[in-house]
Amino acid sequence: MKGEELAVIWMLIAFQLFLSFPIKTYKHDSY
Repeated sequence: MKGEELAVIWMLIAFQLFLSFPIKTYKHDSY
């Protein structure tokens, strides 16, 4: 596996975590 491919995978994982955490906190605060 190339370093560039690994970097893209980590970027996608971090991006999904970045999207999922604010949504969870927003729903938690709204209730």
